[in-house]
Parts: sequence; structure tokens; C-alpha cells
Amino acid sequence: MAMTNDSMEPFPWADMTRPDPGTLCTKRAIIKSNSPHEIYYAIDDKENYLLIYILPSDCRESFNDHLLYINISRKKVGGKSSVIVHLLDKEEASLFYWLCLDLINHMDRAVFAQGPRAFKNRLNFLKRFLKPRSEALSAIEQQGLFGELMILRNVVLEHYRPYTAVNMWYGEEGLPQDFIHSKILLEVKSILVPRKKLITISSPEQLDGGERYLYLVVVYMEPSDPDILGSYSLFTLIKDIQAILMQDDNALDLFNTKLSSKIPSSILDTNLLKKYYDNDYYKLYAIEYYDVNDNFPKIVRNNLPEQVMNLSYVINLEKCTDFIIDEEAMFKNIG
Repeated sequence: MAMTNDSMEPFPWADMTRPDPGTLCTKRAIIKSNSPHEIYYAIDDKENYLLIYILPSDCRESFNDHLLYINISRKKVGGKSSVIVHLLDKEEASLFYWLCLDLINHMDRAVFAQGPRAFKNRLNFLKRFLKPRSEALSAIEQQGLFGELMILRNVVLEHYRPYTAVNMWYGEEGLPQDFIHSKILLEVKSILVPRKKLITISSPEQLDGGERYLYLVVVYMEPSDPDILGSYSLFTLIKDIQAILMQDDNALDLFNTKLSSKIPSSILDTNLLKKYYDNDYYKLYAIEYYDVNDNFPKIVRNNLPEQVMNLSYVINLEKCTDFIIDEEAMFKNIG
């Protein structure tokens, strides 16, 4: 794969010439002049816009995924294992360039050995904003979001100022947990009672807190009716949180921005929001907190055989009672 001079044009694909069939025209995507990461803007023989990240030879991460207007795959480029981020619709070229710059800037803070994980974590973060979806959330997605918002309203806003609390909600570090703070990570799961106390962990990173305290927060909720005290639909819960945040315009704006990445554009249209998300009502049944310490039953990246690229698994919480803690004990660790 021939490389051009290191440079970054205002629009990096604009001056690239169409390459021969089966080849690429590339341009180094600058991070730092001494960066160990190899990242390139590229076009193929069909003039598709690409971003290519050359992986370390021992990388085991899986990168096959699909975002809105964008495809992500792991392939060989010039004999080297690589991640290819491919724009599917040139009408969205400006959005794609923004995404590329965000990935490049994020990699600026990652050392070489952590590069693949940093790249994947940032893609997971961006996926929240660019995830393809139908017009409305599914029932399972609504229940998951309901749980997150219930924790924001009933727990996090009780311990932090409004802007800080909202900013913690899937914070900007690209980590897979639902609430991210410099000292604490919260992974939220929702269970509709009386279902069994089973939760699905979708990746080896989800219960990997690194050097931070990580807690599993399980929201138990039961189907209810709008005339029962304490019952909420997703719509009324959103409206309740917005009312709480009206005391802080910055927090309210941030909440609406983050919410718009979870729910389609109807979030700004009250009538559509009510139409889609004011049908199913739930009542909070209980919240349980689990200390995900070194002894908690989990599978993290360092535990995986090198032949296993990725996995998800189910945890039976009925066998995890030794790890239950109360809310105050959880937050005392953050000082």
C-alpha cells in the first residue's frame, strides 16, 4: 500500500486520485508527528471514502459492525490486518469527516498497545449517535432506557449536581458502561418482574472497570397503569427529568442532546414522543447494587483465550447475593 505525504487537507479525500482496480490511494491521518498509530484516509477504485487503521500484529479485537451511513470491517490491507471504516453515502461526507476526526483525536491519547481497544471503545461511543434503527425503540430497548433514566433521576442526581450527573450518563470516554465518572462506573441492567434474575453481558469490556470502582445496578420494574401512583411511561419519565433539570439550562441542553442519540429525532417533537413512548407504563419495584470486584463472576478481555475474539454471556444474579451492597456504601468510595 503506497503512502502519500503526511498531511491533512480541509477535506482529505478531495485531492486523491482514483487508484487502479484492487488498490487504494491513501494519505496519512496526522495525530502527533511521533504517533505510533498508523491511520490513513483512503479511497478505493470505486472512489469510496475510507478511514483505515493498521492494527498491531497481535490484535484480537473484532471490528465488524454497521453504523448509520457507515460500515466497519476488519480486513487485510497491504498484507496488514486493518480496520476499514467505510462511508456508504457520500451525501453524508461531512458527518463522516467529523467521525474520522473524532476517532483520530481520541487515538491521540492512546499508547500503541491500547490502540485497538481505544479505537473500538470510541466506535462504541459513536455508535450511540449513529446506530441504525427503526422509527421507534423496541419494547426491550425502551425498558433498558427506562432503567438508565430511573437511575439518573433517583440515584445519580441525588449525589451530583445536575450538569455533572447528566454528563456522567454514558460519558465521553467511549467506555461501555452507562454512567462514567473519574472514580466510579455504573453498568445498568433492567429486569421486568417477575422474570428470572438473569442479565446478559454483551462484551468482555462491560464488567471491566480497570482501575475504577465498577458497580452493577439492577433496576427491577413491573408493568403498571398510568393511574397508579409512581407509575411512568418512558415519555412521562423523560418529561419529569426535564422538569427537574430546568433549574440548570446547561444540564437540560446536555440531557436533550444525549437523549436524542438514544431516541430518533422525534425527541424534539413532543407529539411524536408521546405517540411512541406513552403507551407502556412501569413502576419501580426495587434497585439492587452489586460490587463488581475481582471476585465477582465475570469474563474480561484478559481472561479470554487468544482464539476467542469476542463473546456475550448470562449471569444468574440469584447466585451473586454475596456481592450486593447498599447505595451509600457504593458512593462512599468516590470521596
